[in-house]
Amino acid sequence: MPKRQRRIFTSEFKKQMVQLYENRKSRAAIVEEYGLTASALDRWINQAQTTGSFKEKENRSLEETELMALRTLEDGGRYSKASGADHGTKVAIIRNNLDKYLVSALCNVLQIARSTYYYEAKERPNEDVSTRLIVDIFHKNR
Repeated sequence: MPKRQRRIFTSEFKKQMVQLYENRKSRAAIVEEYGLTASALDRWINQAQTTGSFKEKENRSLEETELMALRTLEDGGRYSKASGADHGTKVAIIRNNLDKYLVSALCNVLQIARSTYYYEAKERPNEDVSTRLIVDIFHKNR
């Protein structure tokens, strides 16, 4: 099956398709007549009803916007150096940015598995406490 070539539609064309739909022309008829995909028409209708704009930037969700900002930071070098850092540094960066970004997005950018982050982030007894306990046991059993 040959791959369909990607077509670019102008905002005016998209507005016309939405107007046809709003004027009670069936969705199936519009898709068939103009050779569109149903998902593209649905997306245009949704964009027209929510923001009134067909620009992708204006129709991004909050999560998509944050992920784009995170990728921009990565490209800017803020995180690119950290991606070569050890796990402890990466875990610290993720902890410091949990209020702004998703764990999965941060792990993706820092090239660390989520399971590694969660394993490293687990609370463990402090080594000083362990050492103190061992020394106490040693002195009791002398």
